[in-house]
Amino acid sequence: MILHRRECDNRNCVNPHHLYMGTAADNMRDMRIWGDVAKGEKNMQSKLSEDDVISIRKIYKSGEKNYKELAAIYGVDQSQIGNIVRRVYWTHLT
Repeated sequence: MILHRRECDNRNCVNPHHLYMGTAADNMRDMRIWGDVAKGEKNMQSKLSEDDVISIRKIYKSGEKNYKELAAIYGVDQSQIGNIVRRVYWTHLT
């Protein structure tokens, strides 16, 4: 892959001195370092909103519903609910 040095901070830049060869892993690392990874509902693949996640955590904590029931309500897998409740996913929310 052709990657762009972050110091320039111009996404449209094609200056050859600002470009370098890298791998997809390098690109992902750079995205994480510079905060370019879409989190939460900004991620186009997200099925849930931040409000959904907050509600899931509250409902589970209250003991009203279990992972399976929450998964059915929100249309996601039980493992997704578990990762939300344990704060593996959506870690940017309190």
